[in-house]
Amino acid sequence: MSQVWSISDFLSELRHLGQLTKMRPGSLVVTTMATTFVERIRAAKNWTSAGIIQLIGEVQSMELPDAIKESIQEAVETCQTNEASHIKLSTCGQKIVHVPAYLTTADWQALESAVSKDDQMSVMAKRLRAMGLTSLKENTVHQVLATLLYVNHSRGQPQMQPRAIHSMVDDFQAIFHGTAKIDCAQTGHLLGGSSPEWRGLAEPSIHEWLQSSQ
Repeated sequence: MSQVWSISDFLSELRHLGQLTKMRPGSLVVTTMATTFVERIRAAKNWTSAGIIQLIGEVQSMELPDAIKESIQEAVETCQTNEASHIKLSTCGQKIVHVPAYLTTADWQALESAVSKDDQMSVMAKRLRAMGLTSLKENTVHQVLATLLYVNHSRGQPQMQPRAIHSMVDDFQAIFHGTAKIDCAQTGHLLGGSSPEWRGLAEPSIHEWLQSSQ
């Protein structure tokens, strides 16, 4: 589900969400699916006016909980502003030399105990936001994914297929873009120099893993 989504993909996913709300009203899985759907709307790069009209019309015609319907409509109504954000994402992203060095002990514990890869990517996205990042370079995304692969390898999980790994790129970008920005002045996690070893948070054993992934 990480390929560039067409309006047909969004409409299909919306209908699946509608079916799920009827089968499992008020359940956590409905909330999670709705949140992910909204994040994908905000992260999409290829919106057209026709697509926006189609999606809004479909949402209005469906029987969805008011909160979910409002969040989807709000995301659709503001999605045109995402185009500039995604241009920034690909052309002037912020670079980090060694992402794992910025992870706290709590971050590592959360990564190791996470149930799904989406949960793990959410941990990484929140950390990057806390560091003050508003955009990503390709190398930064690769380091994030390499870190997750390293953690899962350490947990004894089977190695992922190349296609599945590739699909995680867009998945992480969607989750990062859907993660709220954090006031770095209040959190104290403002991104500093490009070499963060002074923080004392790096996992030395991951360095070789990251080098081989670049």
